Amino acid sequence: MNTLAHLRCVGLDNVVWLGKFENRDISRRTFSGGNFDTASANSTALLNSQSVVELSPSSSMKYPTQNKMFGSQLFKGAFASTAGSTFNSSYQINPGDNINLRLWGAYQFNGTQSVDPQGNIFIPNVGPVKVAGVRNGSLQSVVEAQVRRIYVSNVGVYAALEQAQPVKVMVTGFVNQPGNYGGVANDSVIAYLDRAGGVDPERGSYIDIKVMRNGQTIQQVDLNTLLRTADAISLHVPLTKTGSHPTYYLFNAEAFAAMKATAILINSARGPVIEEQALLVDIEKTQRKVVLDVFEHEPVISGQVLKAVSLVTPHIAGYSLEGKARGTQMIYEAFCKTFQFEADKSFESQLAVCAQYFEGQDLKSALQQHLNEIYPILRDDHALRACLKEGMIDQKAFDHLRKTYPLRREWAAHGGPKA
Repeated sequence: MNTLAHLRCVGLDNVVWLGKFENRDISRRTFSGGNFDTASANSTALLNSQSVVELSPSSSMKYPTQNKMFGSQLFKGAFASTAGSTFNSSYQINPGDNINLRLWGAYQFNGTQSVDPQGNIFIPNVGPVKVAGVRNGSLQSVVEAQVRRIYVSNVGVYAALEQAQPVKVMVTGFVNQPGNYGGVANDSVIAYLDRAGGVDPERGSYIDIKVMRNGQTIQQVDLNTLLRTADAISLHVPLTKTGSHPTYYLFNAEAFAAMKATAILINSARGPVIEEQALLVDIEKTQRKVVLDVFEHEPVISGQVLKAVSLVTPHIAGYSLEGKARGTQMIYEAFCKTFQFEADKSFESQLAVCAQYFEGQDLKSALQQHLNEIYPILRDDHALRACLKEGMIDQKAFDHLRKTYPLRREWAAHGGPKA
């Protein structure tokens, strides 16, 4: 997330994520005009319980080919375990959603509040607070404003969306497994296509995907355009070498040729998702800006790669304190499920509250002022490059960087939008 924040400061309009990031569904979001906006994204319609995703017949029926359709690698189940795990800033709070609320100082409270049918949460000593219809990105400021009516300055406030109501989406047409699929309103079109097994390669279309609600088409999605017009693509898929759509060398010479020459590429998934030699050829040809947290032959990393790419970090994308808390949460929940204990703890909600940099100003301004305080990425870049020895990264030094990496907080902990 920190790398994408850096991209915000250089004014990109379209940023595409492929796969998962720190256990979160970030299949595709769009930055527009300095504001985080999924509602206006061309291929990321926010879906409600009455939505239908429909695919039309493909032109491939007329012109059969043995080649895999570009983009088919997306549908490998990378989004299967992410439903309900994240909410973007545009999501609107609904009755039944759960809000994690913490108050400290002169008055203390720590608990989860459900939004009642009237759209309120009840805060002790404060009273009912209307949150239904409030965008997730504004939830903190709305709740804090109500608390400040009673406690002017001697009580700290933290409010975050913890759980949203599930939705059902019918995926029909030429997909591999048509049907009704569950998820959350924040899930993308790509995520629902993935749950339906992806587009049928023989009959399905990548250029005629419709999102329908109450019989009306509300959005037309073109995945080819998505991949060909993105200003930045960030990879967060698992590494697979088998199956219908392996992610090994997902980005090869063909994929690079389909991208805009000016598009930024970020890889914090697994190194071999990108074919390193093809990447070097592409950079020499296009001067593409590339950010790598992982490398194809890691821990063997050549000086040639470091010289070619714009930014490098030592495989630490998930090393935030929040990332560690989420990893601990997954282990804890798996343990409770296996041994039939009630999983009633939320580790991320117990983290200390950080300085809030995003209050009272727009996102772009806040990032321009505070991004280096939140995550000085050049520090990691310089540290890794300093390990270069005789044309290669010293493996012991690389391992030492990862073992001694300092804890850092995500920008969402400072009040920025969650992924």
